[in-house]
Amino acid sequence: MRSLKTIMRKQSGIALITTLLLLLLMSAMVVGFMLLVTEGQRLSGMNSEQSRAFYGAESGMEKLTADLGTLFATTYAPSAAQVDALETQPPVLPSSAGVSYVDVLGASTYAITYNKDARGNPQAQFAQIKSGSSAFQGMNALETTYTMTVAARTVTGGEAKLVRTTQTVGIPLFQFGIYSDTDLSFFPGPNFDFGGRVHTNGNLFLDSGGPAGATPTQTSTVQLWLRSPVTASKDILRDCLSNSNPESTTGRHPGSVEITTGGSLRALGFGQGSLNSCLGSGSNSSWSSISAGYNGNLRSGVKPLNLTIVLLGNGSSKPIDMLRRPLGGERAANPGVLGERYFSQASLRILLSDNAADITGLDCVSATAPFNLADLALPVANWSTANATALQTAMTAAGTTLLPLAASGAAGKTVAAGYNSADGYWQVGPTGTATPPTYGTPIITGFINQRNLEPRLCGAQLVSRVADASHVAGTSRRPGRPFRLPRPPSQRRNSPRTCSR
Repeated sequence: MRSLKTIMRKQSGIALITTLLLLLLMSAMVVGFMLLVTEGQRLSGMNSEQSRAFYGAESGMEKLTADLGTLFATTYAPSAAQVDALETQPPVLPSSAGVSYVDVLGASTYAITYNKDARGNPQAQFAQIKSGSSAFQGMNALETTYTMTVAARTVTGGEAKLVRTTQTVGIPLFQFGIYSDTDLSFFPGPNFDFGGRVHTNGNLFLDSGGPAGATPTQTSTVQLWLRSPVTASKDILRDCLSNSNPESTTGRHPGSVEITTGGSLRALGFGQGSLNSCLGSGSNSSWSSISAGYNGNLRSGVKPLNLTIVLLGNGSSKPIDMLRRPLGGERAANPGVLGERYFSQASLRILLSDNAADITGLDCVSATAPFNLADLALPVANWSTANATALQTAMTAAGTTLLPLAASGAAGKTVAAGYNSADGYWQVGPTGTATPPTYGTPIITGFINQRNLEPRLCGAQLVSRVADASHVAGTSRRPGRPFRLPRPPSQRRNSPRTCSR
């Protein structure tokens, strides 16, 4: 019995120890669960802050991108100051968002950077378009790269940073064999084999007058051949002419249209345009696969390529305005358009107008009185004005025969009674006296002015702009640069504009 009591005495208190161990284990588990829950809540809060910061940064990036696009839509070649000003316009978020675009030191994290030229403006450089998704792959372009960086920070320290690179690209116009700002039509009667690129900002109508069913191997058969990429900003139509006259294998233009696939030629048959038939007929459901069969060399719906003068005019100018005289006061109202006119870029201008003020009132022209052609409608001996005598001296020195301009030989001295069928002249004849200018009304009238380009009259800023293609001035007088990129005024040239990102 003593032995049994001794054993029981030795085991007394083990239940307490076991209980304590169990309590310790359970406490550790509870503490672990509490830490897990707390950490989960903390991580959830951090994730929420990170998400808030990310969406804040994303909204900032989209606004900066949109602001840059808007700037280029209204300003062909923005200056550094204009681009940098975008950095001061981050999104205005509600205070409840708790997101800002500054770092812990208070410095802005809403920025746009770019390479700069000698004047500090965005610098463009020539590069080849390499993107396979671009309709203009392989063409040389003036490219300006902008890097946008936006970092958003929450009040509790959550941060997110986004970086985006965007490029403005201007394609020199004369890389295109044919460029059209409006609808473009091909319907040749004889064989027409064209090797240059074709682009239109409108619809493209393709037909030919040859026999139906010709193939690319029948090179002597009358067809339309387009051996370089073809692009249209709107639709490509095969089944009608631009006047809506329907065409088919039994029509007036049943011939084949052969278009390059990059290595060979492939016929674009009737019913294979981007529309079912003619304008307004609905989209051809097979067009995407038909277009893909030309390996990117036949595309519709591409971005339009706009001339710089059209972009700068914001709807008030057209491509033909490159050849026209400027409007009165254009230097102040729209110097960009004035700089794009050949009037501003020509080193020699000869101006002819009915009224002297039409010449002297132009920008970049001195107020010197132009030559009045009526001064020459007299016998040479009666040339008396300063301009006429100066011309007489110059012509005599050059050995040129002096001849007066024509004057009316009408019998009547007035036109009050209207046209006189007896002599056939509307103009008044001579008065019969010997005092000039009574030798008859001049038949050739008007004012003429010849001037070299006078930079001092245009101002240094305009001249620098003249000297430069989507989103360029150095002076390029070559006619091969009528499109422009967002390039500083010191580097611009004429080029179509498109923007990629």
